[in-house]
Amino acid sequence: YDYFSRNSLNVTHEVNTLDIDIQNQLKLLDKHDVVWGLGYRAVFDNLESSYIFTFDPKQRYTRTFSAFVQDDIQLAESVRFTLGSKIEHNSYTGFEFQPNARLLWEINERNSVWTAASRAVRIPSRSDTDVRVNLETIPSRNPFIPPTLISAFGNKNLNSEKVYAFELGYRSQLMQTFTLDTALFYNYYDDLVDFDVSFAGIEQQPVPVHLLVANTFANRMTASTYGAEIITKWQVTNFWQLTSSYSWFKLDAQLKTVGLTDILFSKENSDPNHQFSVRSNIQLPYNLEFNSMFYYTDRLRAHNVSDQARLDLRLAWSPTPDLELSGVAQNITNKQHQEFTANDVFHSEIPRSVYGRIMLKF
Repeated sequence: YDYFSRNSLNVTHEVNTLDIDIQNQLKLLDKHDVVWGLGYRAVFDNLESSYIFTFDPKQRYTRTFSAFVQDDIQLAESVRFTLGSKIEHNSYTGFEFQPNARLLWEINERNSVWTAASRAVRIPSRSDTDVRVNLETIPSRNPFIPPTLISAFGNKNLNSEKVYAFELGYRSQLMQTFTLDTALFYNYYDDLVDFDVSFAGIEQQPVPVHLLVANTFANRMTASTYGAEIITKWQVTNFWQLTSSYSWFKLDAQLKTVGLTDILFSKENSDPNHQFSVRSNIQLPYNLEFNSMFYYTDRLRAHNVSDQARLDLRLAWSPTPDLELSGVAQNITNKQHQEFTANDVFHSEIPRSVYGRIMLKF
């Protein structure tokens, strides 16, 4: 049981959550490793409203019943097949199914190939269905024309967002001290939630009388993402290890209805196409450890955020097995840098920082 209370932006948010889960594992016919379980979740919340945020209804009671089963099958000495699914019934969209399948082939002691296919969903939340947010008021210079209020509305008829994911990977231990992991992925998304903009007409409340422009959540978008990932681990010496990673990512989005191409551009260019990192871990004498981390992130064209490089350093000392003293310097290469922005006016920047930490285990 969990109780949560928060006051933010003049909205009091109280949530009571009850979770009950049962899980069991059993062996069948020497080749099947089966895990199954049942779950129940009940949520009762109370959301006070303000001028900016309004929830209808104010209180809501939701329930989720769930079950899952997974069978890990040893098809051959070097081939393992995993098949399973989660089934649930929730108060927002009813029944949902989330199956997955994975196949692993160990070619030899140093090489293996795996592939996977799965389906997952994101259930609408309380804010997706019941919220109204008054975003902006535009005054009128004409006394015969009322001001305009722009608001965002939830949609009680939303479907769940769905993703169909496909992966293919290869792992090789090229040398005793060097390991390579590669993966290709393709994801197809359907019923993604976006804004459907419409002119709703004259509204009396909140005062004064005004024109209302409504932005309503709707399942208006589909998308596909694809790319590749490479991870290498190299044990340079018995006290020095290097780990590097590179990822290439691409997103293509399509609206189910025409218009709002600027939103598509924002969706398609809000993630970096290229990311690269290198981590170095060195074990020094006298129980000292020195870590350095270098990151490179490609630009975000939709938000006018340039590409950037970042270097972090960490030095730790363990005078005893249960005590660690460490100092960390982050973002050494930049006095400050911008990682993301929600609009062209407001954004935050990550500054250079230094901090220390004492960790005691007992």
